[in-house]
Amino acid sequence: MEAAINLVDLNGYEDYYPDQLSGGQQQRVALARALVIEPKLLLLDEPLSALDAKTRKNLRLQIRKIQKQLKITTIFVTHDQEEALMISDKILLIHDGSIVQEGTPENIYSNPKNEFAAGFIGNYNIIYKEKLMELLKNDNHAEIEGKIFALRPEAIHIVELEQNESADGSIVTAGTISDRIILGNLIRYIVKIDKQIINVDVLNRKSANLFNINQNIKLFIPKDELKKLA
Repeated sequence: MEAAINLVDLNGYEDYYPDQLSGGQQQRVALARALVIEPKLLLLDEPLSALDAKTRKNLRLQIRKIQKQLKITTIFVTHDQEEALMISDKILLIHDGSIVQEGTPENIYSNPKNEFAAGFIGNYNIIYKEKLMELLKNDNHAEIEGKIFALRPEAIHIVELEQNESADGSIVTAGTISDRIILGNLIRYIVKIDKQIINVDVLNRKSANLFNINQNIKLFIPKDELKKLA
């Protein structure tokens, strides 16, 4: 029992009652109870869902560290894409009782198999062929095979409308920023291009470099970042 308590960093809390522990500490107690019997397979069913964001992030790292240290095969059930990507060596993405896609976090994130996978794992922009053709109407290489495409928000380069840059294999189009959302280390711009809405994520570096709502901007969309879904 002492070894399990040490694993979850609860030394000194052995005589505490449940109501004297925080939510994160209670979850670590539950984890210690599961580990004390030295299982060959550990099943964790959304163990962090009721915790605050900071505690959840700390426990993710701790669970992964314990799993690696003990070399226990662990099945971790979650609806949180960040948890799945951070903790897993292999992901099984399940929808309506069927496995939609399986693979490493890197593969699942970079190469979504269908529209559901793209929407769940990577916050991808989903672009249909007719909308893509509208963006490509002035492009000499407009023929791109496929009907539905996924595009990562962070793959898009955004600049001021007047700024000149080489297209270098990218689709270049103009749009208007309809909203701006601060996501901590990222800024998400909601860009309207005619009737198409595109999310663009950029690093949150300097406030002086922020684009403003209703500002007209230019987008560079790398063609090799368009993932064909259908």
